[in-house]
This record gives sequence, structure tokens and C-alpha cells, in this order.
Amino acid sequence: MKKQVQNNFQRLLFISSFLTFGVGDGVTAAFLMKKESVMRESNPIIRYIFITGGGNSVISVKIWFTFIILFFVWLLKSKYNYWTISGFLFSLLVGGLMATGANLMAIRGMTPPSPGSIIFVYLFLVVLLVMMGDAMDKISSDRSRNRHAI
Repeated sequence: MKKQVQNNFQRLLFISSFLTFGVGDGVTAAFLMKKESVMRESNPIIRYIFITGGGNSVISVKIWFTFIILFFVWLLKSKYNYWTISGFLFSLLVGGLMATGANLMAIRGMTPPSPGSIIFVYLFLVVLLVMMGDAMDKISSDRSRNRHAI
């Protein structure tokens, strides 16, 4: 039962990460550049993609990039344990929410947080939550080994 709940939670994290980091950020970035200016996007690669291919290309690239990240995370699931992977996925989810939120703020004429601060928080969360997840995985595997040894 516990394993099923963990698998369902991790599936939810995969889907949420994809929807926020890939779809949400891609759609709002494309809309922002179309409505305002291509220079509202801080990523020069995404600006170039918008200039050469339009908004649909930006959305496609963001979705494929996120899909590739999540595919590699899925491949690493067998090597790393539950909490380590979940920590990374949660960081990706939060990063997607921050980027999408910043785009929506800019679309509404508000001053969004700086791209540098969003990237810093995202990277800080990745390091912190993956390290915490690794420690939690070690604790739970030690407990599991001790239970089986008794």
C-alpha cells in the first residue's frame, strides 16, 4: 500500500512538473513575447526560437526540453531512491510555477521577479531537496535493512 501511494505521488510530481515547467512556462512565454516584445524573454535561445519560428515553436521546444529532462529522471529512478527523485521533481515543479508566474505578472503589466532570482531559487531548491532526499533515502534503507536483519 505504501509503495502504491509513493508511486502515485511521484506520478503526480512528473505530470505537474511537465505541466508547469514545460507547458505553463512555454505557453506564457510565447504569449508574453507576442503581446509585448521578444525582449521581454530573458533567455536568448528562446528569443531566437520565437523570432525564427514563432510562438508554437517556443511551446514545442519547451515541451520537448521538459520531456527530455523528465525522461532522464525516469531512467534514473532505478538508480536513485524515492525521496531523491521526488526532491528533484518538486524543484522542477516549483521552478515551472515561478517562471509561469513571472510571465503572467509581466503580461499583466506587473514587475516580475528577476530571472536571476528565479534561477537562484530553483537551483537552491534542486541542491537542497536532492540532498535532503538522499539523506532520507539512506535513513529509510537503513531502517529497512535493520528490520530484515531482526
